[in-house]
Amino acid sequence: MSIEIDQLNSRLVDAETKLKTEIQRIRKKMMITITELEMTLDVANKNNIDLQKTIKKQSLQLTVRSEAAIEIE
Repeated sequence: MSIEIDQLNSRLVDAETKLKTEIQRIRKKMMITITELEMTLDVANKNNIDLQKTIKKQSLQLTVRSEAAIEIE
């Protein structure tokens, strides 16, 4: 009986060790994925800001041209 309990405890320790290793592997992979997603989001946000600036400039140019065309008529 004592030998069986020791064997079960040994299997339990082995299973816990394997699970902890797997959890660490998955956690590391998830952290890398999160970092990559954060970097991608930063790039997308910067591009969005640049595009908004471009839209604002073009809108201003169109407004100026429209006003100039109205004055000419």
